Amino acid sequence: MKNRIAFFFILLMISVGIYAQKIMKIGIIGLDTSHSTAFTELINSGSDETFSQGFRVVAAYPYGSKTIQSSYERIPGYIEKVKTQGVEIVSSIADLLDKVDCVLLETNDGRLHLEQAMEVFKAGKICYIDKPIGATLGDAIAIYEMAEKYNSAVMNTLQMCMMSRKNTVAAARNRPTPRLKKNRVTSGYTASIRVRWKGAPVK
Repeated sequence: MKNRIAFFFILLMISVGIYAQKIMKIGIIGLDTSHSTAFTELINSGSDETFSQGFRVVAAYPYGSKTIQSSYERIPGYIEKVKTQGVEIVSSIADLLDKVDCVLLETNDGRLHLEQAMEVFKAGKICYIDKPIGATLGDAIAIYEMAEKYNSAVMNTLQMCMMSRKNTVAAARNRPTPRLKKNRVTSGYTASIRVRWKGAPVK
């Protein structure tokens, strides 16, 4: 998880000249996943200067899935958790975008990613989109096309592509082969692509 967010911070530095200002203000969309609270604690706690120096999660829009029970039931608890890290809870993505320089789109339901990312792109903000990039291949393509249209930097990744070749192959072999629905982008499918990009195809 640390490696994924580190790559996002590198993107920020390159894109906006991080050293030109004291603090880069980060907003989170979606408090329906543990990634949101983990990233907030990592960045705001000051326990690891690599991630906390020059960055601050300042605001969050909690929603988020409204149809996946295991996700939306987490939201009230995660709201309280990020509040302890000094994060302001806002009522809309538009309100969030007025307060931040960049966005971590963490919404657990990939079906919402295109709609939510569009608001971020139109505001010209840098956006990290947690897996899956979108609910369908069409959504994923549209996200990158819209980012290009609005000249907004976007990043998406997962932990397997940050692992060593040996560990990546071992992890992939130890996982059951994913059953993919037609035109469906899932974390398992993405992981398979990443392994091949790293030059270590899994047989």
